[in-house]
Amino acid sequence: MRMAYEIPTNGYTPSTHDHMGIPYSQIKKNNEHMKILLDIPDSKAAFFMELLKNFSFVKAQPLSAYKAKVLGDVKEAVEEMKLIKAGKLQARNAEELFNML
Repeated sequence: MRMAYEIPTNGYTPSTHDHMGIPYSQIKKNNEHMKILLDIPDSKAAFFMELLKNFSFVKAQPLSAYKAKVLGDVKEAVEEMKLIKAGKLQARNAEELFNML
């Protein structure tokens, strides 16, 4: 189960860039809340949700399987673009892309 969480940061950021290499300074802040995406085994999800309910400053919302897949696909596409820009992966031409669809 994938879940999205919003946690107040009070201006604190653990590093200067997010997991995709985007500087935090370029990310629109949402009332000083950090959004975190976690993968949790279904067998532990109920326990984890119950644990989070004990923190008044955390809003937890499970993601649908579809939304989790879309987020995963977007993350994969961003990683692929980073590899292409770094010259570690060769880009495909548009005709190949259309043939795949």
